[in-house]
Amino acid sequence: MGKCTSQPCGRTLSLLCGILAVACLLTATATSAFAQRISVGIKAGVPLTDLVESKEAVLYFSAEKKRYTIGPVVDIGLPLGFGIEVGALYKRFDQKSRMITITGFANAGEESFPIQQNADISAVGHSWEVPVALQYRFFKSAIRPYVEGGVSFNHLSNVYNFQNVSYFLPPQLPVTFAPTRGSFDRVGVLFGLGVDFKLHVIHVTPGFRYTHYNETRYWLPAANSVDFLVGFTF
Repeated sequence: MGKCTSQPCGRTLSLLCGILAVACLLTATATSAFAQRISVGIKAGVPLTDLVESKEAVLYFSAEKKRYTIGPVVDIGLPLGFGIEVGALYKRFDQKSRMITITGFANAGEESFPIQQNADISAVGHSWEVPVALQYRFFKSAIRPYVEGGVSFNHLSNVYNFQNVSYFLPPQLPVTFAPTRGSFDRVGVLFGLGVDFKLHVIHVTPGFRYTHYNETRYWLPAANSVDFLVGFTF
């Protein structure tokens, strides 16, 4: 289950780096007797799926993902064409919503209507994905197709949260309705395919990756995502 909390951005980044470092250390230790190649590099790409736009009855909300993802990657080669890839991929998305303040009521005949002030609000959301993928490369040549499967840990920060927004009017006015901001953690599975090109000492690995997360909300990035990624490892 995901949870929404409020954490400083620096602490979040430190936590993610710590998770990546520990995952790399444990993976390298567990495979040190069998590893044929351990390389590091960078992976970048383009998200191919959009966020879902939702219009609520009271508070309007929309989110747009920036068309890039980037982060460090560690690749551990194993015998028989297998390998393990661990990375930390960053994405950002722009969120828009509305803050509504009700100051009173106006009477029109036998009916009354709320007197409200609307203000558009926005915030930049951050997403860190830590994928751990088991890969299998076909053939043994300079060009090797590969398939992969694994898990992905996703930490979202500075995201709008509508879970605790109440639409009931208290006895005293004015009252303001607006989303809060916090963090959210979730876990998913990933599958992918691509090609590994060996260019001298550099491995270039373009490919497609599908990720499905176990939980979502209408204000979070969609549970299903597809990315085109290119890795450069040395």
